Amino acid sequence: MIDLNTVISAVKQEDSVGYDVIPEGKYLVEVVQIDEWEKKSKKNALITRRDERGFAIKDENGKVIKDKVDNLEWYQCNVRFKIIEGEYANRIVFSTLTTHPDALFMTQGFLYAVGLSELPLGKIQETCLGRKLIIDVYHSKYTKKEIDKTTGLEVEKTYTNARVRTHIRPDLPETLNTIAGI
Repeated sequence: MIDLNTVISAVKQEDSVGYDVIPEGKYLVEVVQIDEWEKKSKKNALITRRDERGFAIKDENGKVIKDKVDNLEWYQCNVRFKIIEGEYANRIVFSTLTTHPDALFMTQGFLYAVGLSELPLGKIQETCLGRKLIIDVYHSKYTKKEIDKTTGLEVEKTYTNARVRTHIRPDLPETLNTIAGI
């Protein structure tokens, strides 16, 4: 335990673990933390109508059909993955698991990737910690208005986040070839 009398060594910032966005691609990771489920709700939510296989249903014009739900409730939790090999080893990547009807596939894909066929949602934290899987990372950009500290003027800045597109089971032969670059 560190207290205020503990002596620590200075480390030049660029020599420590980087904060730059990792490149898009596939990474072998270990689940290092799963937060508790947090209940969410939204009044007058629109959710995608799906068929028995879970695919979105479209109208005659090709537009996805949405159904209104007066009070939609769902759960979500954050997951932290640690990259365990390669140039970006020890970097952390964040993702979210959810029970939201339009994104439940992410939680289902996560369970498959960690080698489970089914599991009560309340057991995910204790069961999946330490498991290994492959994540496919993509970049998501967003723009934010901020006050420039030098000029005091409002400016728009664009940021890039690394996000998990899919969770992949590492024991499948085609997965191993993909990550090895074959």
